[in-house]
Amino acid sequence: MKILSISPLHLPDVKVVRVERFVDERGYFTEIMRESHLTSRPELSCIRGKHFQQANESVSSAGTIRGLHIQVNPNLDKYLRLISGHIIDLALDIRQNSPTFGQICTYELKSDPDAAYEDMLLIPFGFAHGIAVIEDCRVQYFQTGDWNGDGEASISPHSPEIDWSGVDPVHRSVFESLSKNPKMSEKDKMGISLSQWATHRLAPFVQ
Repeated sequence: MKILSISPLHLPDVKVVRVERFVDERGYFTEIMRESHLTSRPELSCIRGKHFQQANESVSSAGTIRGLHIQVNPNLDKYLRLISGHIIDLALDIRQNSPTFGQICTYELKSDPDAAYEDMLLIPFGFAHGIAVIEDCRVQYFQTGDWNGDGEASISPHSPEIDWSGVDPVHRSVFESLSKNPKMSEKDKMGISLSQWATHRLAPFVQ
């Protein structure tokens, strides 16, 4: 696994991990995840000593909004890649002791099999995560723990208290356009607001 760069988003705990692809006339090969390479990097100290225990894949049609999801017990960090399609990734800081509590950051991922690199995202524990789907997509992510339904919460990405001020205006415009008639699960439609999160039973576990 050759990591070309690790770059913070405007919420600097969320990182873009750029890895090299080996491209020739046949296509490309890339090593997408080697735990030892990730956990040894000082920029990714949040996952040091942790192990990626579960891998998931989701397929979503254009117009879908997923999230914003958080899980505690175990506390999950996520390492995400886009296999195909086009999405805006969303990460919301829900750590009530954080100076950036309530702020959201975004990153655009678009599949390009001819590119000499691939961007992946490291979303650490303490951030509720979701995606807004521009084109039909397949997303894969690794997580540092097993799924636990009793430790899940869903925060509405449409919560009026969310601070979008640091987000690229184009990303926000795309999200607002998709939000006019979004495809969402019933659970996500019932997602709590950011103010409701403050008194949620799981909030004390997220610092």
